[in-house]
Amino acid sequence: METKFKHLLLVTGVTIATIISCSEQDDGQFINDSSTTLQTEIIDIPNFENPETMWEESNRELYNKAYNKFMEHVYLEDGLYKHNIRSGKEIGVAEPIYDYIKENLQTINSQVEKGEAVLMEEQGEILYARRKLLFGQIYGSFEILTKI
Repeated sequence: METKFKHLLLVTGVTIATIISCSEQDDGQFINDSSTTLQTEIIDIPNFENPETMWEESNRELYNKAYNKFMEHVYLEDGLYKHNIRSGKEIGVAEPIYDYIKENLQTINSQVEKGEAVLMEEQGEILYARRKLLFGQIYGSFEILTKI
């Protein structure tokens, strides 16, 4: 009888430990007990539209984190930026920051479509280069490629 009790106690302890360890993931996100969706923190910068506060050191770090999250979903198709993100919420980024990054990518795509710039993928990284403009004409040489 005592052996069965110890065995039952051991199994119960292992089960409880497993449940507790499964409820927290390595990245600090927790599974909501009432649903299967993950609770994630939204990256937000207060007063994002204000250029003076936007580029403060702490805000720059937040922006870079949001930018990197966005760019994880960006790829090149026909020489243009493409992504499959419908909202900032999908990737844990506040909507104003999401819109800002999306608009910048659209601006670059517009430059590429006009022949003013080029995007290319090199060793898994997307590179961007603007054509040099001289007296309103576009010449074939490119500035140094920069990593996006």
